[in-house]
Amino acid sequence: MKRKYGLLSFILAIVGILLFYSSSRGNNGIFNPYFFIGLASWITGFVLGVNGVKTKESGSLKYVGMGIISLFTIGYGLLIVIIGIRGFGA
Repeated sequence: MKRKYGLLSFILAIVGILLFYSSSRGNNGIFNPYFFIGLASWITGFVLGVNGVKTKESGSLKYVGMGIISLFTIGYGLLIVIIGIRGFGA
């Protein structure tokens, strides 16, 4: 049976973005369950994208899903670095 790792990777990347956005709208901060579900969604989506590359699945959705996750991770990392350089508003 042929699996569609690329499609699942893309869907989980989009779901992770939506869950991160939902977690930022709440008042619980980092303890919001949407944050952890979104993080798990991104990790699973990235692993499925890697599995799609390993099995030489046709199509580019596996790269798109991993690319979205990578770009958002780099963006959040740069945001933390920039805020840290500025002194966290001190």
